[in-house]
Amino acid sequence: MKNPLVKLKTAVWIYDIDNFCISWANDKALDLWEADSLKELQTRDFKKGSSDAVRSSLLDYQQAFKKGETRGEFWTFTPKDIVKKALLIMSGYKLEDGRMAMLCEALTLDLIPDMELVGSTVMMSSYNVDGTFISGNPPFKEDIGTDDIGLDELIVLNSKLTQIYAELNSKGSFKGDVLCRRQGLEVWYHLEATLSSQDNDKKILIHQYNIHHRKLQERALEKDSHTDLLTGLLNRRGLFDRLQSYRDKKKPFVIFYLDLDGFKMINDSFGHGCGDQVLKSVSARLSATLFSKGYACRFGGDEFIWTCGLDDLPLPMDVLSEKLLNAVSHTFYGDFGVPMDVSASIGYASYPKDGTNTQEIISCADAAMYIAKRTGKRRTVYYRPGMEKENKRLGILAQNLAQAIKNRELSLHYQPIYNVETNSIDSYEALIRWQCESLGYISADETIRIAESTGLIHSIENWVIRQALQDLKEFREGADQTVRMSINISGLHLAQVDFVNSLEEKIIQAGLVPQDVILELTETTLLDGIDDEDSNLHQLHKLGVGISIDDFGTGYSSLAYLHKIPADVVKIDKSFVEQVSKDKRTIDYIHRLISSLGKKTLVEGVETQEQKEIVQSLGINLHQGYWFSRPQSLMFFKSKPIEPTVIEIR
Repeated sequence: MKNPLVKLKTAVWIYDIDNFCISWANDKALDLWEADSLKELQTRDFKKGSSDAVRSSLLDYQQAFKKGETRGEFWTFTPKDIVKKALLIMSGYKLEDGRMAMLCEALTLDLIPDMELVGSTVMMSSYNVDGTFISGNPPFKEDIGTDDIGLDELIVLNSKLTQIYAELNSKGSFKGDVLCRRQGLEVWYHLEATLSSQDNDKKILIHQYNIHHRKLQERALEKDSHTDLLTGLLNRRGLFDRLQSYRDKKKPFVIFYLDLDGFKMINDSFGHGCGDQVLKSVSARLSATLFSKGYACRFGGDEFIWTCGLDDLPLPMDVLSEKLLNAVSHTFYGDFGVPMDVSASIGYASYPKDGTNTQEIISCADAAMYIAKRTGKRRTVYYRPGMEKENKRLGILAQNLAQAIKNRELSLHYQPIYNVETNSIDSYEALIRWQCESLGYISADETIRIAESTGLIHSIENWVIRQALQDLKEFREGADQTVRMSINISGLHLAQVDFVNSLEEKIIQAGLVPQDVILELTETTLLDGIDDEDSNLHQLHKLGVGISIDDFGTGYSSLAYLHKIPADVVKIDKSFVEQVSKDKRTIDYIHRLISSLGKKTLVEGVETQEQKEIVQSLGINLHQGYWFSRPQSLMFFKSKPIEPTVIEIR
């Protein structure tokens, strides 16, 4: 099969760090490097003309790649003296001879639609441990204006230089915003310094980025108590002042309450820095010309309000609500170039029609927003009387859920995970069911959502764990003693300090061992803490508990992160299986990647014999879906053997 990377829209190549050459590149990379052919590109000597700072940085990267780390920076390339700029995503790639090379993916500026998210090119420089200059890459020399400047000349404040040296000596690294000298001016940069030791030759490597404009904005905003420091929009105080002004003038107005969909996942997966970039970009869109007659406010973490006098509206309210939705619903790109789809749920209400005071109008818009989010997200809803009742239903559900365990309203159904190679059941996935006495059947998704929002998730999932482990013993009676139990765990529960000890205690009480249990966790949950060896995730892995990545391909999947997650199994989302009869290349490529990382592939949503046979032909042996069995009770499985069930798909 032809390498799928060849047809990617982004330039991808493999760089041999030790030999200063490119060993492989796709067609887009040949274009980036202005190469006539792969053979011609492979003959280029990249050592010639490269600075000590760049070479030393790449050697440090090589060591980082061996630890499973990745890098993402803006680089300037000059193939055949043509200046090009791109976001370079770098990760490790082991060559056939065992040496560590660098897998590079370049996102050129035309592939990053939101130019606000484009960072400055990385400036690299190297110094002796006493601070004397060794070398700098071209962007450093062009920006600073000299090719020979020591650290004592570069850093404006002696106290900051002392701090840098102290942290380099104690931790081996320094990160922070520093005022530097640049061509007779004092300019703010973000500095990342490391104390590098290559061949026992110690030197200081510095990567720096120009953040002067951002820094000046931050300082100016700090003086304005009505302004949100991060986005430059109104804060709550500023908004309430504007709304009071409308009311004082007896001027009708509308409030659009926006809540970003999926923002928490971005913050959890890629960090607050990336989340801040998204918030600033959304803020810029809310300040666009179309909305300039109104006021935009950052009301809370990822919540925004846009308000305008009814007489000043550029469009009817319903049309404008869609314009707002489209304005903030975009694909954003994080520091590593990973695409992140962000949308919004919007509720809106008007004064004085829907309320007589400011807080009442905001509450009405908030209620409408919540309905928009609960009914599918990425939509707008105008407030109507009675929405509070719908939200009240959720409150009733929350109250009932607290008593659901005691009232025996919760139960577990199990869906087998089948090993088609051995023709046996590998494990069972435990799935919660809630039959509420007063409101009837409540879906599992809504049950978990309510449990998380009310803080009941810990007690609910603790009950699930205890019941599932108890049922596992019954599954094993007179059957395969190696069958295991797979349990879904939320990120909120996993983050509990005592989670690992509590789980281990339940396993022991059930007369089982950690290897009998698999925890299914979403990509977002797994990304949180992957670099922390003391995190609950790593402790579970060391304990012997199986870890499965749930619904892989629906979150923020990235090859740069997958190899860092201590998971044993990767469950490919059923949406890929649905398309497998038309195109099996995607699922085949994902399976090959998973296998190359020493992990097993599990496919869910297998509903037909054709799907089963195609997936099995690709070498994927763990299957789950209606073709084998629907989720059923323990008693159902104890009363009859499991055989594949033909389900007619309409």
